[in-house]
Amino acid sequence: MPAMAWFEGTTDFIRWSAPDREQWSAVQVLDDRRTGRVVAITGRGDNTYMAWKGVERNIWWSRLDGGVWSPRESTGFRTLTFPALGRLGDRTFLAFREERRYFRPPSHQQHTICWAELHGDHWEPEAHDLGLHFVDENVSLAEHDGCLHMVWRRTFDSRVCRAVFDGAWTVEGPLGNWRTSAVPAIASDGVRLHLAWRRVEDDHIGWVTGSGDRLGDEVVLRDRRSSGAPALGRSGDGELVMVWLDAAGGGLRWDRCRDVRWESRPHAFNDRRADAWHGVSLA
Repeated sequence: MPAMAWFEGTTDFIRWSAPDREQWSAVQVLDDRRTGRVVAITGRGDNTYMAWKGVERNIWWSRLDGGVWSPRESTGFRTLTFPALGRLGDRTFLAFREERRYFRPPSHQQHTICWAELHGDHWEPEAHDLGLHFVDENVSLAEHDGCLHMVWRRTFDSRVCRAVFDGAWTVEGPLGNWRTSAVPAIASDGVRLHLAWRRVEDDHIGWVTGSGDRLGDEVVLRDRRSSGAPALGRSGDGELVMVWLDAAGGGLRWDRCRDVRWESRPHAFNDRRADAWHGVSLA
């Protein structure tokens, strides 16, 4: 199973479970770090990274070293929402929404999406403005076929949008006519790229997969309705895994995709929970 990090909601401490080939590993409470939002994780082994917004606005980060998380360090950046992390080869990227006090023209969308790269043990001192001003909360990132893919919910029409980084960012805009009420999830199983989102129409999870350049038609997963954003990740054996908060029962559920087919019945967690609007991250 993939690594998992999340904000539970009962306390501010971050929860974490390490990756395991056969099963979900035991829940660990990381009592040296607090948050109130989504926790970002990316990578594998000692190239696993975590980033989160503290109980203030500062974005903190940490690296897994010999199975132990290093002490938290400041990225130097701040946000009112939550960060996202992604890997491209041996490079690590951070994306976050930055509020702009003097944004022009005046509107309620006074923020922009910024990104920065990690160099050694330090993030770039100045973040790059991607110029995306109509993004709800933040973006999701995933590596696939030599590129870093970014997806988000566009605020004024709720459509799923994408940008691709191959040395420079190319903003592609909306994908299909898919609309979401929360941040969409994106992940690669090593062969295909997958997107999942909470549908505006009925809270069922929409899912699409493809080569990256070409995505297929939306499949509505009628056996699952979500109270928030779903999460996607890749297990150690290459299987795609989805986690979501069930809209009916209120508990966390998970499922895995084999040969582009989801298992017939989703599974319930009995050792972990999460607040409806804060979600989980998988890596």
